[in-house]
Amino acid sequence: MIQRFLGIIGLICALVAPAFGQGYFAADNALSVYSVIWPNNTTAVQVCKNPCRIYQVDAFNNGASLDYVKLYNASTATCGVGTPQYRAVIPFGSSSSGGGFSLPVVNGDSYSAGAWLCITGAIGDSDTTAPSANQIIIDIHYKTVGQTPN
Repeated sequence: MIQRFLGIIGLICALVAPAFGQGYFAADNALSVYSVIWPNNTTAVQVCKNPCRIYQVDAFNNGASLDYVKLYNASTATCGVGTPQYRAVIPFGSSSSGGGFSLPVVNGDSYSAGAWLCITGAIGDSDTTAPSANQIIIDIHYKTVGQTPN
């Protein structure tokens, strides 16, 4: 009797949950990825030219020193000028084994003017120290505002 009762309750929950938006997850496959092996410079690069949301930043460092990711909410950017919207340190590993991070942002960070990326060798917003060539790998997962799922 209990088994039958629990079965009925389970059926009711399965029927009612979708009506309240619970119990289902719809993956969004419309994310784009900007990926780069960073050269030996501090030239800003454009991640997205239109308003976008950044959902994940992956940064890996096979060098022997800390480096820094800086993302700007702007229609154009120059490394070392202005205030980044996002900053993160890219750790390094011992004996050139590499280090890094992968930071998902569930709801996405909004970049209303577009997003620009800089990698520098020091933490200051005005820093223009270039990291070594082929030391940093960056992957940025983003979605242009208004972009629809595939």
